[in-house]
Amino acid sequence: MKKVISLILAMMMTLLLVSAAMAEEAQGTEMYVYTKNGKVLLVRSSMSSADNSNVIGSLAYGAKVYIYGVRDGWAMIDYGNTAGYVKSRFLVKKKPAPFNASDSAGKNSSGAAGEASAETAVQPEAGKKFENDWAVAGGLAQIYYEEEGYRVIMEIDREGAGSLWEYACYYHEDTDNLVSVSSSRTDYTFDPETGEKVYGDIVYEGFDDENQTTEFSIDADGCLVWEDGHEDAGAGLKFANIGRFDGVWRNEAEEVEAEFMWNGYSEDEMFYTVYITRGKTDGDQYTIFLMNGTYDPATGKLSAYGTCTLITRNASGEYEYSEDGESYDAFFSRTEDGRLLFETANGIELEYDIMGHQS
Repeated sequence: MKKVISLILAMMMTLLLVSAAMAEEAQGTEMYVYTKNGKVLLVRSSMSSADNSNVIGSLAYGAKVYIYGVRDGWAMIDYGNTAGYVKSRFLVKKKPAPFNASDSAGKNSSGAAGEASAETAVQPEAGKKFENDWAVAGGLAQIYYEEEGYRVIMEIDREGAGSLWEYACYYHEDTDNLVSVSSSRTDYTFDPETGEKVYGDIVYEGFDDENQTTEFSIDADGCLVWEDGHEDAGAGLKFANIGRFDGVWRNEAEEVEAEFMWNGYSEDEMFYTVYITRGKTDGDQYTIFLMNGTYDPATGKLSAYGTCTLITRNASGEYEYSEDGESYDAFFSRTEDGRLLFETANGIELEYDIMGHQS
């Protein structure tokens, strides 16, 4: 196991040096604001719409913006040289036609529809338990709440190919389930040279008939059960709750970065790889930890263990690496306002970086 960790560590060191040499500025993607009834789109300082305390401004219908990343239905934009966050579903690639007040459906040539308002529907308390990432061998399901209901995004890989499902759902109080209103499925293959996903045509999409609704429930073991109403694709699958940690988290003031990468290719490899950096990577000395981590839904904590490497710049300006041979533990949890709490580092709080290693 130690040899494997050392090998991975060496590979990550190489990637770190390469990325440091490629200091190319990320380019934003041009998008336009499209809201129902011509309402403004609120810009927030963080990815939360629990209240309006984080509102820093607004964008008019049809306004052009540049987005630099998307996560959980939020897009990061450049708002007056400041990072701002807006709901990504109110952004379209084509500039919308001027708003027509007589168009009560709020649709025009852009083909999008939606509503941006400071008022948000109250999320059902019992439905909050669904808001996590869920994993099965070769597959991942992400569930999060938006103003009008729940969104489920699911990808499952099978023997060099796979499928992407997307559902718009509501919470059914009587059955304690999420029930789909609309759904879609798109299949994909993998490029043999790059390994990237190549998406094909949409297999189906649209509103679900009464006999085609998909339901999601949580069983007695705390696993997500997927009852697919179109083709019974979820038969026999039970998704484990893995929290929501995937991605890069930072605290610039404390010089701490933590990257979480989910490994779920088989039943024997269901864990997070956790890569922690403490100190400035262009400084004279910094420390990295390479760990494996598992999430416990009962405590809401992710526990990780692994090795530590000290990187020091010598007199000739070259970096030297030394391992102390010790095993280290680290514990993480999520705060109510969406931050990451690094419990074993005096409770340092880290912010999710939607740009990842591009920033």
